[in-house]
Amino acid sequence: MSKPVISTKTTKMLYRNKLNARQLAVFFCAITMYLFYYFCKSNLSVATEPIQQTFGFSSAQFGIILTTASIVYAAGQFINGFLSDRIGAKAIFFIGAIGAIIGNFCFGFSSSLVLFVVTWAIATYFLSMGWAPSMKIVFDWFPQEKWGLYGGINNAFCFLGSALVTPLAGVCIANFGWKGAFFIPPLFTLVFAIIFLIVVKNTPRDAGFEVEWANDESLQKSSSEEKVGRKDYIKAFCNGKMQIGYFCDF
Repeated sequence: MSKPVISTKTTKMLYRNKLNARQLAVFFCAITMYLFYYFCKSNLSVATEPIQQTFGFSSAQFGIILTTASIVYAAGQFINGFLSDRIGAKAIFFIGAIGAIIGNFCFGFSSSLVLFVVTWAIATYFLSMGWAPSMKIVFDWFPQEKWGLYGGINNAFCFLGSALVTPLAGVCIANFGWKGAFFIPPLFTLVFAIIFLIVVKNTPRDAGFEVEWANDESLQKSSSEEKVGRKDYIKAFCNGKMQIGYFCDF
């Protein structure tokens, strides 16, 4: 008589009111990755005066760099929000980090106003890949009633990134000239992008977890009856208040 086969496999579960170590690891990797995005963004504000002094740019000329970047950043938010839904938040988030790093390096090698405008616009486009994917990862790993809390922490970390890169970029400029601000801080972003790539999964299911809130009525409705389409993105893009918000964020 054969013995019954007893399964020892247990399902890993994320609970609504109990934090899991993997859940926290993904969350802190995601928000810290967004923090390091600002090592490729807020460094420009520190290097503005040295660049103007080196190349003799007026404030109006340098403003062309900033204005172009703001327009690209706003458009990129729309495009990359759509792509993060279609391709996956992790992939877009990682590509954005690598692209921003390359854009910073190219900016550091620039020597004319046209090149500064073009290379910073490229860097800024990739920087616009940060916000939507980071929030999508947060939303996928936490129940809806916790989105405000963890989304707020995510937003706070971007300002922390600005606060950290400001003295770092200043030290780099003092020792290596203005180029140092675009070569050294992005290396920190590169190191953490590799950590992010290893640790983070798009969803709990990708990491082998089920979630207690999977059957929430609001999520079922969202996934079945209210799928976001191209028209929704176009409507959002044409929303003037949202575009002002994108410009203010930059």
